[in-house]
Amino acid sequence: MTLVKRNNSLFPSVWNGIIDSELLDPGFFGISNKNVPINILNQDTHFDIEIAAPGLKKEDFELSLDDYTLTVETKFAEEDGAEKQDSSKKYLRREFNRPAFKRSFTLPKTVDLEKISAKYDQGILFVTIDKKEEAKNQGKRQILIS
Repeated sequence: MTLVKRNNSLFPSVWNGIIDSELLDPGFFGISNKNVPINILNQDTHFDIEIAAPGLKKEDFELSLDDYTLTVETKFAEEDGAEKQDSSKKYLRREFNRPAFKRSFTLPKTVDLEKISAKYDQGILFVTIDKKEEAKNQGKRQILIS
Protein backbone atom coordinates (compact mmCIF):
# COMPACT_ATOMS: atom_id res chain seq x y z
CA MET A 1 0.00 0.00 0.00
CA THR A 2 1.33 3.45 -0.93
CA LEU A 3 0.55 6.50 1.12
CA VAL A 4 -0.01 9.68 -0.85
CA LYS A 5 -0.02 13.05 0.84
CA ARG A 6 -2.86 15.23 -0.41
CA ASN A 7 -3.43 18.88 0.07
CA ASN A 8 -7.18 19.34 0.37
CA SER A 9 -6.95 23.06 1.07
CA LEU A 10 -9.07 25.24 -1.15
CA PHE A 11 -6.23 27.71 -1.69
CA PRO A 12 -2.99 25.83 -0.93
CA SER A 13 -0.61 28.38 -2.44
CA VAL A 14 -2.26 31.25 -0.56
CA TRP A 15 -2.30 29.29 2.70
CA ASN A 16 1.36 28.26 2.32
CA GLY A 17 2.26 31.88 1.60
CA ILE A 18 0.59 32.98 4.82
CA ILE A 19 2.28 30.26 6.86
CA ASP A 20 5.69 31.10 5.38
CA SER A 21 5.24 34.86 5.65
CA GLU A 22 7.69 36.89 7.63
CA LEU A 23 4.85 38.16 9.79
CA LEU A 24 4.44 34.71 11.32
CA ASP A 25 8.08 33.61 11.01
CA PRO A 26 10.40 36.59 11.44
CA GLY A 27 13.36 34.27 11.89
CA PHE A 28 16.52 34.74 13.87
CA PHE A 29 18.21 38.15 13.53
CA GLY A 30 15.09 39.65 11.89
CA ILE A 31 15.91 38.14 8.50
CA SER A 32 14.21 39.43 5.37
CA ASN A 33 14.04 38.25 1.76
CA LYS A 34 14.24 34.45 2.03
CA ASN A 35 15.44 33.53 -1.45
CA VAL A 36 18.82 31.95 -0.67
CA PRO A 37 19.52 29.32 1.98
CA ILE A 38 21.47 30.39 5.05
CA ASN A 39 22.76 28.98 8.30
CA ILE A 40 23.28 31.09 11.42
CA LEU A 41 25.45 29.75 14.22
CA ASN A 42 25.61 31.25 17.70
CA GLN A 43 29.13 30.65 19.00
CA ASP A 44 30.40 31.74 22.44
CA THR A 45 32.37 34.72 21.07
CA HIS A 46 30.70 35.43 17.73
CA PHE A 47 27.90 34.68 15.26
CA ASP A 48 28.58 32.91 11.97
CA ILE A 49 26.33 33.39 8.96
CA GLU A 50 26.76 30.97 6.04
CA ILE A 51 25.08 31.88 2.76
CA ALA A 52 24.91 29.27 -0.01
CA ALA A 53 25.76 31.02 -3.28
CA PRO A 54 27.49 28.58 -5.64
CA GLY A 55 28.94 29.67 -8.96
CA LEU A 56 29.76 33.22 -7.89
CA LYS A 57 33.01 35.04 -7.20
CA LYS A 58 33.83 37.14 -4.16
CA GLU A 59 33.70 40.24 -6.39
CA ASP A 60 29.99 39.53 -7.05
CA PHE A 61 29.01 40.30 -3.43
CA GLU A 62 28.42 43.60 -1.71
CA LEU A 63 28.09 43.76 2.08
CA SER A 64 26.88 46.92 3.75
CA LEU A 65 26.03 47.95 7.29
CA ASP A 66 23.42 50.56 8.18
CA ASP A 67 23.15 50.98 11.93
CA TYR A 68 22.40 47.39 13.09
CA THR A 69 21.19 46.11 9.69
CA LEU A 70 23.66 44.00 7.71
CA THR A 71 22.78 43.64 4.02
CA VAL A 72 24.35 41.07 1.71
CA GLU A 73 23.57 41.34 -1.99
CA THR A 74 24.97 40.34 -5.34
CA LYS A 75 26.02 42.94 -7.86
CA PHE A 76 26.56 42.04 -11.50
CA ALA A 77 27.84 44.22 -14.30
CA GLU A 78 25.41 44.74 -17.19
CA GLU A 79 27.43 42.64 -19.63
CA ASP A 80 27.77 39.84 -17.07
CA GLY A 81 24.01 39.72 -16.47
CA ALA A 82 23.31 39.28 -20.16
CA GLU A 83 26.14 36.70 -20.33
CA LYS A 84 27.35 38.18 -23.62
CA GLN A 85 24.95 36.47 -26.02
CA ASP A 86 26.80 34.18 -28.42
CA SER A 87 25.08 34.26 -31.81
CA SER A 88 26.69 30.95 -32.86
CA LYS A 89 24.73 29.04 -30.20
CA LYS A 90 21.07 28.23 -30.83
CA TYR A 91 19.48 27.32 -27.51
CA LEU A 92 16.25 25.34 -27.42
CA ARG A 93 15.98 25.96 -23.69
CA ARG A 94 18.14 28.12 -21.47
CA GLU A 95 17.88 27.84 -17.69
CA PHE A 96 21.38 28.82 -16.57
CA ASN A 97 21.37 32.23 -14.98
CA ARG A 98 23.16 34.26 -12.39
CA PRO A 99 20.68 34.65 -9.58
CA ALA A 100 20.74 38.03 -7.92
CA PHE A 101 19.70 38.21 -4.30
CA LYS A 102 19.58 40.55 -1.35
CA ARG A 103 19.38 39.44 2.29
CA SER A 104 19.12 41.76 5.26
CA PHE A 105 19.86 40.83 8.86
CA THR A 106 18.86 42.95 11.85
CA LEU A 107 21.73 42.37 14.23
CA PRO A 108 21.29 42.26 18.01
CA LYS A 109 22.77 45.10 20.05
CA THR A 110 25.24 42.62 21.57
CA VAL A 111 27.45 42.52 18.46
CA ASP A 112 30.59 44.56 17.83
CA LEU A 113 29.88 46.41 14.59
CA GLU A 114 33.59 47.13 14.11
CA LYS A 115 34.44 43.42 14.00
CA ILE A 116 32.61 41.93 11.03
CA SER A 117 34.52 39.88 8.47
CA ALA A 118 33.58 37.85 5.41
CA LYS A 119 35.16 35.27 3.11
CA TYR A 120 33.88 33.29 0.13
CA ASP A 121 34.98 29.68 -0.23
CA GLN A 122 33.63 26.81 -2.36
CA GLY A 123 30.22 28.36 -3.03
CA ILE A 124 29.55 29.59 0.51
CA LEU A 125 29.87 33.13 1.80
CA PHE A 126 30.99 33.06 5.45
CA VAL A 127 30.26 36.16 7.54
CA THR A 128 31.62 36.35 11.10
CA ILE A 129 30.23 38.91 13.54
CA ASP A 130 32.03 39.23 16.87
CA LYS A 131 30.06 39.77 20.06
CA LYS A 132 30.83 42.59 22.46
CA GLU A 133 32.99 41.51 25.40
CA GLU A 134 30.13 41.80 27.92
CA ALA A 135 27.88 39.61 25.73
CA LYS A 136 30.32 36.72 25.41
CA ASN A 137 29.55 33.53 27.28
CA GLN A 138 31.09 33.93 30.73
CA GLY A 139 30.83 30.22 31.50
CA LYS A 140 28.65 28.28 33.87
CA ARG A 141 28.17 29.48 37.43
CA GLN A 142 25.95 28.77 40.40
CA ILE A 143 23.32 31.36 41.36
CA LEU A 144 22.28 31.51 44.99
CA ILE A 145 18.62 31.87 45.89
CA SER A 146 17.91 34.36 48.70
